[in-house]
Amino acid sequence: NKSLNVSREVGDKGYEAFRLQTLGASYYQEKNFSQAMKRFHESERIFKELEDTIGAIASSAWHTLARIKGRDTSGVRTTCTFLDTLLRTYTNLDEPIVVYWNVAQIHSFLGNNATARSYLEKAYNEMQSRARKVADPNLRNSFLTNVSVNKEVIAAWNNRK
Repeated sequence: NKSLNVSREVGDKGYEAFRLQTLGASYYQEKNFSQAMKRFHESERIFKELEDTIGAIASSAWHTLARIKGRDTSGVRTTCTFLDTLLRTYTNLDEPIVVYWNVAQIHSFLGNNATARSYLEKAYNEMQSRARKVADPNLRNSFLTNVSVNKEVIAAWNNRK
């Protein structure tokens, strides 16, 4: 990844962490969970080093979800509890739809259905709030139907019990 290499060459740790997170998300979408876990773990480590809690929350949620999908579930409950604590304090997330959706899936895996529904509702409400800000109906529809995380949130919302 050229932009990752450039950020490393110039010493931009924040951008490096962001690019690692993006690369992890790409591996995750490809179902290459071992590579996703590595990138998310590295991203989380750098964000923590930079004291960027918002970035660390996102990477930790991604990392935990990738671990579940990769069948490495050790420590998932502890990490989830820690994420819940952080999310009660830090609400100004860079990507709230993604973070809330990822944490909803983690809680669902752990059998915490009420909490999973609560995070799903946060993701859904944030997505709808953003969609309402898009004046053009075609762009709004595209936002809701073509962005993969939004499609997943809508499907989960429509299938909730």
